[in-house]
Amino acid sequence: MNKVIFLRFNDEIEGKLWFQCLKMIEDKFKNFYQKLVIKDMYFGTNFVTQNEFLDWAETGDILLFETDHYLAKLQRVFTSSNFDHVGLIIRKQEHKEIIIVDVKNNIGVDFEFWSFFLKQNTQFKKICYRKLLNIDRGYINQRIQEFIDVLYNIIKKVYEQEFQLNIMKLLQQQSDGLINKGYFCSELIAKAYKYCQLLPQKKASSQYWPVTFSKQLKLQNKAELSQPMMILLDNDINYQL
Repeated sequence: MNKVIFLRFNDEIEGKLWFQCLKMIEDKFKNFYQKLVIKDMYFGTNFVTQNEFLDWAETGDILLFETDHYLAKLQRVFTSSNFDHVGLIIRKQEHKEIIIVDVKNNIGVDFEFWSFFLKQNTQFKKICYRKLLNIDRGYINQRIQEFIDVLYNIIKKVYEQEFQLNIMKLLQQQSDGLINKGYFCSELIAKAYKYCQLLPQKKASSQYWPVTFSKQLKLQNKAELSQPMMILLDNDINYQL
């Protein structure tokens, strides 16, 4: 909102003194004025800055990704979604940074600190954040940690596990166990949420796709996910004087 402020002075001398003082302040700070320039893809979106995201992120929250790869584009077309990949957020009190848990084609289940994750995964064009709401945060932290511990023990035995998407698995109607030979990214999130009693046990984890976690997903025990918020990455911001 534009505002006009009128100043009243007792005489002309007082007015000139005020004018000179304001002019001095303007001259002193005019070089600090900066213009924020961001990429076009952020306009018209609900976004948060990277610092805000790092302050808000908690264990159990999720990230949605748009990948710059032709196979990922095919998946988005096939599922009518803006996203083709999903990851789980872990925040431990002993770490200032958050940890991203996801599944990669070449190494399987992966754990990476946020800063390292951004450097290693430059193929992601957009990253959106969804916060897990209306939950007992202590319970979620405990259950997710238990799930990760079980997962980590399996990974130590089978260091590299790859997931192959096949029709038989997609058509599976009954929920399978906690551990399979491999995972699809959204299947891993579904298993974690099942472990936290947030998703029904009967539906197979393999029936959850990245698009599932991008829409209005009905969770159990009154939990819900916030609307997706695009993360305004520091590398996508330019400041101009």
